[in-house]
Amino acid sequence: GAIVALCSLILFKNHQVLIGLMTGVACIQMVSFDTHYRHLGRALASNRRVIYGMPVMIVFLFAGHFLLGKEVPAAVILGASLVYGFLPTVTHFVRLVSAKN
Repeated sequence: GAIVALCSLILFKNHQVLIGLMTGVACIQMVSFDTHYRHLGRALASNRRVIYGMPVMIVFLFAGHFLLGKEVPAAVILGASLVYGFLPTVTHFVRLVSAKN
């Protein structure tokens, strides 16, 4: 939730409505859904490709920061956080819908 709020502050610094909306989304993700998230550290440790790709991602984020500004890594991190936050809920919903058919 804090990552979503912080990235929103960086990206939408002059748009208070969007900052409030994203902070609300972060709050909803944290408390409203009865979804069990996989621990991020364990998820990354169980997949060797992700571990080996992590330095590439860090270099990409630093390069984006120095070449294009602080908004690029903030946008990438915000997108990844939103996907991580909504993915378990969406997959659970899809499973429920497909079970009814």
